Amino acid sequence: MASKGLPPNIEYVPNSAPAGPLTSASVQPAGQKAPWWTPKRKAIVFLMFMSAAIAELVSGSSPPLEFFNPFMFTLLFLFYGCGAVLVRETAIRWNKGFATILLLGAAFGILEEGLAVKSWLDPNWMDLGTLGWYGRFWGVNWVWAVWLTVYHSVCSITIPIIITDMVFPQFKGVRITDDEGWKSYKGFFLLGSLVYLFSFLFITPYRPPVPQFLVVAGLMVMAIWIAYIVPVPLLRATPGRPTWSPRRFFLLGAFFLFFTFFSAGSALSAVPLVMVIIFCATDLVVLFLLLRHIGTEANGRHLVAFMAGCESLFLFIGFIFEFFNHGFLGMSAVSVGAAIFFVWLYKRMEKVDLGVSIVAPAVPLPSAVTPAAVKA
Repeated sequence: MASKGLPPNIEYVPNSAPAGPLTSASVQPAGQKAPWWTPKRKAIVFLMFMSAAIAELVSGSSPPLEFFNPFMFTLLFLFYGCGAVLVRETAIRWNKGFATILLLGAAFGILEEGLAVKSWLDPNWMDLGTLGWYGRFWGVNWVWAVWLTVYHSVCSITIPIIITDMVFPQFKGVRITDDEGWKSYKGFFLLGSLVYLFSFLFITPYRPPVPQFLVVAGLMVMAIWIAYIVPVPLLRATPGRPTWSPRRFFLLGAFFLFFTFFSAGSALSAVPLVMVIIFCATDLVVLFLLLRHIGTEANGRHLVAFMAGCESLFLFIGFIFEFFNHGFLGMSAVSVGAAIFFVWLYKRMEKVDLGVSIVAPAVPLPSAVTPAAVKA
């Protein structure tokens, strides 16, 4: 029997939640104005911050002094945050699961790196290094493109969504935006995308060729289309409890990011296409092992361990960044804070896995249907 707050499998994203004390709308007394800072809005802001923080702050792409700059923070919060909200809400509106979330996350990565930042196409992009020429074909940095797309799909979008559903289990599989809010977030995301696009037009002198730019846009549209038609049970976990310990899932997540991160920049093969195939095959093996051993019951702390493993490389190199580069001031504190957060989330999900309610106290039955009344 599945534990409270956990899905029957990690693929399942229900369209609505059963009625109950966690999902039923509260009755607002007449004449009393509804509060603006509702639990749903808290969940939205939390998801938006987690997406931006994991993608940019924890990874070191935007160190603390840059990340918390008011302009950059607003831009990253809107772009990453609204993107994560739109992916989550779209998957629920389409009645889809995590296959769709991963594919929409890939589309987000293509939009950011391929169209806005244009690091897919620019051979002199600041972060490329050897990938500016290794794996470059027809004006596209293919090895870099594949690596960044996987990274954004998993770390920028999917992991923040899973964490948000763990912190706010009452909204798991439930829409957290109404129709008006849905339109607003699409507008904010479009605004953030345009600001991103025009900002990088001035940051770098590179102007992408039109054919390559259109191909990248076509790949983004294709990812969205596949996300729409992909069957819900595509990523279905093996029923039952996890067959691996949380420690093994941590190591699996650590291997996933470590191998993909270093293999992308180490040119393990003289033929870039072979490197891309090895890269993608390894990711598929990691996904297969995750689905085979994660189980469908009491698997919350195992998922946390896997996500912490995915971020462990960045938590480690955060100390190195700050020690060797003063531009990364504060990264040690970020790494410590992220580690504490994952420990806290692990303990929280451990209680859920053990069947301890951490969301709300048990609601007693009405007096008319209490066991004593029935016996009477």
